[in-house]
Amino acid sequence: MPERIGIMVTSYGSRGMALADAFRRSGKYDVDLYIADKQRNPFGVAIAKAHEVVPGLDIDGLYDFAKRHRSKLAFAVPGSEGPVIDGLRDRLEGDFNIPVVCPTSNAALEVSKVEQRELIERFCPEANPRYKVFQRDPADGAHIDDLRASVSEWYHKLDGRLAVKPELPGFGKGVGVSGDHFTTFDEMWDKFFWPAAQDGGKVILEEYVEGQEVSQQVFTAGGNYSLTPCVRDFKRAFNGDRGPNTGGMGTFSGPGYMLPFMDGSDWGSIQDTTARLFEGLNQVYGNELRGVSLYIAYTLTGDGAKILEINSRPGDPEWMNTVVTMEDDPVDTFLGMANDELRPVNFNEGLATVLTYAVPQTYGGKGAEIGNTRLNLGYAFLMEGLKKGKLRLFPGSMELMDDSSMHTLKSRTIASVGIGESIQEARETSLLGIAQIDGNLWHRTDIASEEYIQQCIGHMESLRGGA
Repeated sequence: MPERIGIMVTSYGSRGMALADAFRRSGKYDVDLYIADKQRNPFGVAIAKAHEVVPGLDIDGLYDFAKRHRSKLAFAVPGSEGPVIDGLRDRLEGDFNIPVVCPTSNAALEVSKVEQRELIERFCPEANPRYKVFQRDPADGAHIDDLRASVSEWYHKLDGRLAVKPELPGFGKGVGVSGDHFTTFDEMWDKFFWPAAQDGGKVILEEYVEGQEVSQQVFTAGGNYSLTPCVRDFKRAFNGDRGPNTGGMGTFSGPGYMLPFMDGSDWGSIQDTTARLFEGLNQVYGNELRGVSLYIAYTLTGDGAKILEINSRPGDPEWMNTVVTMEDDPVDTFLGMANDELRPVNFNEGLATVLTYAVPQTYGGKGAEIGNTRLNLGYAFLMEGLKKGKLRLFPGSMELMDDSSMHTLKSRTIASVGIGESIQEARETSLLGIAQIDGNLWHRTDIASEEYIQQCIGHMESLRGGA
């Protein structure tokens, strides 16, 4: 008989549901899921032993939920960054002795982009783009002119090719990139710098690095780490990488650990930089690091990998591509990390994955009205069953009503993950899942398209001097 085990998952959307789904598919354990959810997610309600809405994933509400079920919990896992930052691990381990598979609040790297840059500079400076931190003194009105002059000087030193990043967590939103979001200093100042700086917040202006973006997620525990396959994220709202940054419209991975536009030197650069960064962070934080606690956004250039940002949680959407190809039992893996033990985590290197997010009409600034919010996922889940493990659907920002109807909310509604022996096979399956969703939603249609991938390959070849 499988061993029965209780696991608490906090869920913000599709990423949390993918985590819970992985646990329930364990072949070794009979899992009881205790899900604390931001909303009444229909998938979470259906699979949980106990499901409760905790508005905003408020840390006191999560604490109370854990307190009620503490005698049944082997460990807890937050499915998003908020509870990590707010100290879920600190409180549950301190008061209830419930292991929490995430970093402590002190090791939550999302808290400050400035501290991220300082850590990168300390442990792998060659992967750090040039940057400068600016901060306004709100009490000094005359300081504004001096600040603007200093910002202008740095802007022109970088030839206007830079990214503007508020220090505090924005999860990819609120970031401005030259050429994409602004073309002049005045645009940069008015739209991105001043809104973030006017109340005294720190703002980073960093060199724009040309290349192709890659996400790397790392399992960590007990001073050890294990790499996952690389994933490509599509942050921009519209086809052709146009429009504002979003939380991520889709992703693709594999087969293998590399992406099609990578070569051995790219993978070697990522492996080396990740190793040195982890070793450095382990010196600073030690066993405060735990779980999928290092998520690194890289830009591959003609001169090695540069780090865009580092975070202390799994990526969204990247985690969903990763978890569906894990070969090790996920409960075993996370239970080991809960005890500060980690063995190498294995993945099916023969599989590729493509994830497409279906989102409401207002998402990414596409439309002004959501209109009809009612959803029917019956045909989509029927297709998931027919595809026999090649399609996974993870409902996100949606609400199950008292009359059992489902309605979309304001963020990303559902992730459709296709799995196949090639990227294009996986893409076809992902889009097939999207096509079965009955609702007033839209999606990017170029996620992992052959044309898009060939453009990436050509771009990298030109950066390496091959074209």
